[in-house]
Amino acid sequence: MKKFVSLLLAMLMVLSLVACGGDGGQSNTNSGDKVIKIGVFEPLSGDSASGGKKEVLGMQYANSETPTVELNGETYKVELVLSDNGSTTDKAPSAASDLVSKGVSLVLGTYGSGAAMAGGPKFGQAGIAAIGVTCTNPNVTAGNDYYFRICFLDNFQSAVLSNFAKDKFAAKTAYCLGENGNEYDQGLISYFTKVFKAAGGTVITDSFPTNNSDFTTYLNKAKSSGADVIFTPVSIAYATQIIQQASSLGIDIPFIGSDTLDDNKVLAAAQGTNIQLYVSTFYQEGGAPDFDSGIKEWMKHGGQTRALVLCYEASAYTGTLTSSAEGENRWMTRAEIAAHPRGKSLLDFLPVYENPDVTSMFYAPDGDGWTAVYR
Repeated sequence: MKKFVSLLLAMLMVLSLVACGGDGGQSNTNSGDKVIKIGVFEPLSGDSASGGKKEVLGMQYANSETPTVELNGETYKVELVLSDNGSTTDKAPSAASDLVSKGVSLVLGTYGSGAAMAGGPKFGQAGIAAIGVTCTNPNVTAGNDYYFRICFLDNFQSAVLSNFAKDKFAAKTAYCLGENGNEYDQGLISYFTKVFKAAGGTVITDSFPTNNSDFTTYLNKAKSSGADVIFTPVSIAYATQIIQQASSLGIDIPFIGSDTLDDNKVLAAAQGTNIQLYVSTFYQEGGAPDFDSGIKEWMKHGGQTRALVLCYEASAYTGTLTSSAEGENRWMTRAEIAAHPRGKSLLDFLPVYENPDVTSMFYAPDGDGWTAVYR
């Protein structure tokens, strides 16, 4: 819950800044409501999507707690405007520009230092303040007077992890592995190496190419080199693969991970194995019992909603997409679905709601019939 606590803090900071600022990002909706737009600059796709979605969830909860703000004696509705930076430095600038063009007052995000560094200048050029929630590389805010953050920095957590390796395991040799060209990975490895070597240790460093999926060679090298610890400050997607493959190879060297490895998917990959995994976090563990109970209640009663989207394959596309205002969306119980005239087919959609790893469903030809496929 520590990530969500800080997301709520960031949201409150943003609203305070808006209340003290001018009229940037303020508008009226078709219904006449006055609106303050807050940009959400996060990875909703790509390697860091899992982390980005958690940050968005925290922001949505904060928005539910503070749906309006008073400004100059008037009430404004707070609207979150999302833009997917795709977890990459290539897509981040256009995602940032998208938020600027939509007239946001401030920006929250992003998960991933590389994307923050790539998109940050767009906010600076537009004079829009951005608050980083988990972008830990010191260079995110360097030279950008409009980018702020509320998390620990990489040089701090690298020093803590290096000292931990020395104190916990009396480590003399560390094997470091990160993605080639990734600002976050390489920055942490650089800081870790500096501190570890200063304490008399030896560091062996390797980098793997983007989209790599086989880490056998690197893990075998870590083992044969006599490393006492393996430092892997990588994305959630890569970390999960590395942990799973290390378990298959019988690697018994302790893994030390950065804050990105503080994730349920990574921890689940290590659970039930002999892998020793130690991670840092984005924030200090602290007590916020009211918040913890609040967000759990919010999620329990529909705060974390999942959209059911029905897609049809067409033989042609006109080039125009239109939204429909027909009908009404509402939750249905399992019993209501089963009793529905089309209940047999509607039941196939239940895994989309019940399984957190399933986000879409479609029917595929299967002989003379159709089979439900989930992804």
